Amino acid sequence: MAQIRIARRVLTECIAAMAFPILLLSILVAPVSAPVVAETDRSRARWCGVETMPLKPSDHSWAQWVVLRLRSRSMWRTDLPVFLTAVLLSALSLLAAFFGFIGAAALVFSPVFWLFGIAAQVGPFTPESVGETLLAMPAGIVLGAVTTTVLTGTSFLRDFLLRAFSRSRDPDLLAKLEELRTSRASLTAAFEFERQRIERDLHDGA
Repeated sequence: MAQIRIARRVLTECIAAMAFPILLLSILVAPVSAPVVAETDRSRARWCGVETMPLKPSDHSWAQWVVLRLRSRSMWRTDLPVFLTAVLLSALSLLAAFFGFIGAAALVFSPVFWLFGIAAQVGPFTPESVGETLLAMPAGIVLGAVTTTVLTGTSFLRDFLLRAFSRSRDPDLLAKLEELRTSRASLTAAFEFERQRIERDLHDGA
């Protein structure tokens, strides 16, 4: 289960890295894009196993919800910081994934490149013999593991900042939580009433 969650974190960071150009352009319309990116980040966190509460009602379209969100102060306190954090961390993921995974692949397949007369250069390292290409393979595996660790750590940092920006300062989140508590209390009361009714029916029948 832990391996699946780590794989999900690495995958979501790779997707965030590929989406970085779009996020960068969306800064131009930050008040509109911030709620969408923040809600997407909450969905990402839930998919990675973190308990987060969606703010968008299921019966609202994205356009309706963004308009309502723009009228709320919590958008500036919660969604905008999450959005800016997403842009910065996506840039970090892009650098880590691009240089890390491409460098790791070049090192691991260095002997194959050598067979075709290509000396795969990774940073200052350039193999000059078959032996050096073979030694580069374990180094590539280590680089891949380090890159995976960096992307996983970036994902955890996203979660930490998401929770930090979504604490009690967000009245919409508190309202959603209170609504959930009220619904749970009503459901519990309904079950208790039904249990008592069944007990009375069984008693009267006996």
